[in-house]
Amino acid sequence: MKRAHEIINVWNSSNLENVTSIDLSNKSYTLEAAQVLMGYLTNNNLLANVVVANLSDMIASRMEEEGLAVLKHVCDTVALQCPLLESVDLSDNAMGSKGISACEAVFTQCTKLHSVQLCNNGLAEHTMDQVVELLTAESMAARLQRVHFYNNMSGHGGCVAFCKLLRHCNGYSLTNVRFSGTRADRPGSLLVVEAMHAFSQWNVSWLDLADNTFGKEGGAVLAQVLSKCTNLTYLNIRDCCLDDMSIFVSICKALIYSKCPLEYLNVSGNDLTLKGAQLGLVPLMQAKKCTLKSIHVEENDLTSRGVECLAATVSPLLQDINLATNQCGSSGARAWIAARDKMPNLQLLNLDGNAIPDHVVREMEAVFGEVLVDMVDNEGDNDADDDLTEAEEDDDNDELVESDTEADKVEMGNLAAEFEHANI
Repeated sequence: MKRAHEIINVWNSSNLENVTSIDLSNKSYTLEAAQVLMGYLTNNNLLANVVVANLSDMIASRMEEEGLAVLKHVCDTVALQCPLLESVDLSDNAMGSKGISACEAVFTQCTKLHSVQLCNNGLAEHTMDQVVELLTAESMAARLQRVHFYNNMSGHGGCVAFCKLLRHCNGYSLTNVRFSGTRADRPGSLLVVEAMHAFSQWNVSWLDLADNTFGKEGGAVLAQVLSKCTNLTYLNIRDCCLDDMSIFVSICKALIYSKCPLEYLNVSGNDLTLKGAQLGLVPLMQAKKCTLKSIHVEENDLTSRGVECLAATVSPLLQDINLATNQCGSSGARAWIAARDKMPNLQLLNLDGNAIPDHVVREMEAVFGEVLVDMVDNEGDNDADDDLTEAEEDDDNDELVESDTEADKVEMGNLAAEFEHANI
């Protein structure tokens, strides 16, 4: 309660006018404190022009009854006093079904709302059903532009509910989507990308599908989805059970085919090897109008050979590169040293978690300085390249030669034909 009055004193000294956003996050409010704060905002007519409300993490450590009462009072007040509200973030509040009911007024009464974030709320399957019922009422879903569900416990049922939401959304309006870390199983993940594939054209620019389990079938549908995303700038598909040829290469080729202005790509944790890098990432990075600024390929199996082939395709636009934990040794590290002058805008290079000899690490530090992430988990007493036998190197070289054959050009043509046949 004392802290609430301290906040009000700060507001009083700030000469507040035309407030368009409120941020009540990262505090743990008692009901009395919430009533005092919302009363002040209402009585001083400070909510009339608010379009953005950050109501995340407001009830940490509160007992259930009081926490629910706080959520309801704040959300009821916002719904009543913020007729222009467009965006609400209710993340990091221990929701459950009762919590969603407490916040119901925001979803049902704010007729201009088009951005909803419900991350780390522990939403179970039946709670996701409840959320989607609210979001699909009164044509709200059709105006959604941003919807984020991350780190919940919704499982397969949550995928089914999310698909229902997508079916009510407008592909021209929905531009920012996060459905990740939701414990989705393989059938559920497939349902999600199939629902996305139903958009005849999708204007999405920001897409996070990390920690889904697409596998071969889901990855193939995802490639079809991405071929339609001509405005995509951000894509996170880390930890999605994707492999080299059957999935990952198709996804990269779909991104090339779409000609999207992609700036951020995260494909970490997908068992990517030299072949996937050579036939997938390299063509993407060499595309005529490549716009990549950040590329994250950590926790894969590239070895120095894959790391080398990526270093050979760098562009001056690159700012952030993550190749941690890839069984990279000295030759891979030196390939990036050789490429340093081609990356004038580089701000971050991560090669930690590999086995690069200490003396090579010192060479890297001399060249990259603070740009190089601290190599705290690097096994400096070893060289991962020692495990690349002569036979393995020959196999790697065969794969590199194979990528230049007519067969790969035919595969790219077949993929384009599939997209064209599907009227994509």
